[in-house]
Parts: sequence; structure tokens; C-alpha cells
Amino acid sequence: MFDSIKKDLEQQFRYGGMTIRLVLINLGVFVGIMMIRLILFIVNGGQVPGFFHTLTDGLSIANSWKLILFRPWTLVTHMFLHLSFFHILINMLYLYWFGWVLENLVGERKVLNTYVLSGLSGAVLFFIFSGFLYEGTTYALGASAAVMGIAVAAATMAPDHEFHLLFIGRVKLKFLVLGLVLLDFIMIPAMSNSGGHIAHLGGAFMGFFYIRLLYQGIDLGDINFRPRMKRPKFDVYVNKEKKNSTMNRRPMDKQDQIDRILEKIKISGYENLTQEEKDFLYEASKK
Repeated sequence: MFDSIKKDLEQQFRYGGMTIRLVLINLGVFVGIMMIRLILFIVNGGQVPGFFHTLTDGLSIANSWKLILFRPWTLVTHMFLHLSFFHILINMLYLYWFGWVLENLVGERKVLNTYVLSGLSGAVLFFIFSGFLYEGTTYALGASAAVMGIAVAAATMAPDHEFHLLFIGRVKLKFLVLGLVLLDFIMIPAMSNSGGHIAHLGGAFMGFFYIRLLYQGIDLGDINFRPRMKRPKFDVYVNKEKKNSTMNRRPMDKQDQIDRILEKIKISGYENLTQEEKDFLYEASKK
């Protein structure tokens, strides 16, 4: 049984796409951390020792620039770390639902870019505002900011895509994500997790900003990013027989087709694409 499970997980990680990989990485880290806590709990006579909290703090993002400077890995590790079952359950459900929508539109690499950049953006806002909210050193962890970035990115590209919610029915993606963003705004004064909700908003902003720049040909996830240069226009000759000569038209290349479809999504939404356009965008996203 365990060999079969292992084989299935390996196949999903290899061929399932970036969304599935991110879910599996988060689940793997959670299981590993929970196993460490269980072992320490048993060895320590039924109590979780302070070492466990030292370990998790060492993987979480702190609101102290000195701690970040000496533990730079926390900029990445915090967005894969969860210590609560319901925390990781909600985050992974959102990541799976919204991640698949985004991955079908822009491909695997840009899903990873959105996840990491949104997680970092959330960490920056947490660092900036936590000084006003908390006294002393505070830590943040979890994929919530990264997942919010993916949700907003998906809603930006396909606002009219519909989800079927239990007891509610069909809800358009734009309204669902707007509700999640407004909920974070409302929960900030509650003070139970104000820094976390602010971090979520940082991730949401980055998700929107990333897609808007992507429409301009700029990928923030590309270290050597630069605006895509406009192609030169070709003159069209006119003769007596035909108003426009087809001999001087160049065929639309693959990138032009992708740009045209993305522009159509921007104007009228993903749902208004033809099935041929959806199929073409899906095939292009897998490369």
C-alpha cells in the first residue's frame, strides 16, 4: 500500500503541474513538522519542548530586520510552513482551486512566480506594520499571502469564471475573491491576527500587480525581465484587384496569438473565449 501511495505521489509531483507541486510541498513540510513534534512530545514525557518552538521560529519570518538578516532563508520557508491542520487545509483548498485556473491561463512557471512574489510581498507588509501592532519580536508563517496572490491573479485574468459553492450555487470568481479581500480588511481591527490579514493584502496586491505587468510584457519573476518590444509594422500594398494584398501579410506567430487571447481575457473575461482559443491557451501553458 505504501509503495503504491509513494508511486502515485511521485507521478503527481512530476506530471501534475506546478499547482499540485506546491500543494504537495506544503503538505510534505506540514507532515514532517508534525512528525518532529510527535517524536519530541513522546521523548519529552508528554510535553512539547521549547526546542520545537525554536525550530519553527527559525523557519518563520520575523518582524526584526536583524533576525531576517541572519536567517535569510525564512523569506522563503515561512510561506511553506503551517502548524495548524485547519490553516493548511483552507490554504491548500484555495491554492488548488485558484491555482488551476491561473495555471491553465499562464502556465506553470508563472504560477510559481505569483506564489513566491506574493508571499514575499505579504512578508514585507507584515514587517512594516507589525511594529505598530505588536510589542517585541513576532513571527509570521503560512502560505496565505501567496495563495491570496494566486487568487487575485486568477480573478484578474478570468473574472467571470464560475465556481459552484455548496449551499450557494454558482459564484463568479471576481465576487468570490473580492469577498476574501474584504474579509481581510474587516478582520484587521480584530487584533487576533492583524499582522496576518495585512500580509494577505500584500499578497493580493502583488497578484494583481504581477498580472497587470504581465499584460505589458513584463514578468517580475524573470530576473532579466524587460518590456517586450513592439513589432515593426509592415506596409500593405494596394492594387486594383484587391484592396489589401495578402502576399505582404505575415502569419500570426504563436506569441501574437497568446497576446491576442490575453487581451481578449482582459477586456471580456475568460468565459468569452471560444473553445478553440481555450484549447490553444491550455496547450501553450504546458510548454
